[in-house]
Amino acid sequence: MQHGIAPGQRRPNRSDDSSQARLRPGLVIVAGLLLGVAGGVYVASRIWRNQVTSRDTDPRIIRTVTIGREAWLAEPEFSPEATVEQLKKAGLRDVAALVKAFPDSAEAYGITARLMVNLGEKSSTVEQMWRRCIELDPQFSDGYFGLAVIAQHRGDFQQAATMFAKVTRLNPAEARAPALWGEALMKSGQFRQAVRVLEQAASRPDALPMTTTNLGQAYLHLKQYEKTRDVLQKLIAKSPEQASAYFGLAKAHMRLGDRQKGLRYLKIYRSLAAVRPEEMAQHVREYSDHGTVRQFLAEMAMGCALLYAEHGQTELAGRCWRKANVWAPKNTQALEQLLEWYESQYRLADAAVVSRQLCELQPNNPDHWLNNAILCGRLGQLDQAMSAATRAVQLAPGDPRYQKAYDVIRQNQ
Repeated sequence: MQHGIAPGQRRPNRSDDSSQARLRPGLVIVAGLLLGVAGGVYVASRIWRNQVTSRDTDPRIIRTVTIGREAWLAEPEFSPEATVEQLKKAGLRDVAALVKAFPDSAEAYGITARLMVNLGEKSSTVEQMWRRCIELDPQFSDGYFGLAVIAQHRGDFQQAATMFAKVTRLNPAEARAPALWGEALMKSGQFRQAVRVLEQAASRPDALPMTTTNLGQAYLHLKQYEKTRDVLQKLIAKSPEQASAYFGLAKAHMRLGDRQKGLRYLKIYRSLAAVRPEEMAQHVREYSDHGTVRQFLAEMAMGCALLYAEHGQTELAGRCWRKANVWAPKNTQALEQLLEWYESQYRLADAAVVSRQLCELQPNNPDHWLNNAILCGRLGQLDQAMSAATRAVQLAPGDPRYQKAYDVIRQNQ
């Protein structure tokens, strides 16, 4: 695969008049922009900035456009007509290569396990992956979460509770873990312990509706009907789509002697619960849905890219960002990371193409337009740079970053 400079090929010399003449207008603009807009726009890569040599940082080294020309893009999994089986095979092949490259990395096994879960692989194989994560890193909370889910599906609720408790301690920001911990405790008959866990979790600003629903169910089993009614009433005021909350409310009101309200909430519960079979069928169909599988592969590719980048393997990281873009062309996170990689490699024409895609996907984001203006300026495309800077100013009038870019480009037209 060639990225503008073939192996052994001489890079442009600093005294090369032709390259200087071709790039001078863009360099004037970018010099002004970097002085006047510093700190406001991502111009250089955050991930790879310490991995590019001083020889590569010469701004006159601008590589040719290669988007769409990489030979590996001819593989069948990158075709719009790729079958689900071809996509799955490609994803599993990529994670196998990742584990081979980083056999001592818990994150590599974690990326593999997540993809296997999403693709509906055997739980026994997934379990091996999660266990390997924990062997490599006993603090790897995702590994315990994955094992907890498997234990829950298997009906081993005591083991699930133990694992969810571990996740809660290791990663307090994981809001799902305490909710599922409480649910596992209830299913193992430990309702008072479940209440203690769920009350604390429900008091968090980021508490999930599931947490409050489970708390209401725990109160119900302990015959604390007033508490059941109060917490579930507050929940449906915020999240009226929570079917199980209405069921809990129906039972609580009937136990409190208000049969009419109980029947009304039961009716709402039944109407919402009737939708669940279709939701379950949709979940099953996701394993064979082209669009969903492509999203799964894009998420996997982004995880692989970060891991390769952390270990200095920038070419493989860039290829993974490119794969993510092919599989999920509207995924803005993948596009932003691909853009940074192109910039770090001085593939500025490629970066400009991706930057324009971001502008089209998020047309009201002035940062995208400003970054596009800078890239076009560096390429000497002054009309396009002016157009993009104008759009940035229109979207954020009065912001000095965008106005400064506009003024600099206008002066150099």
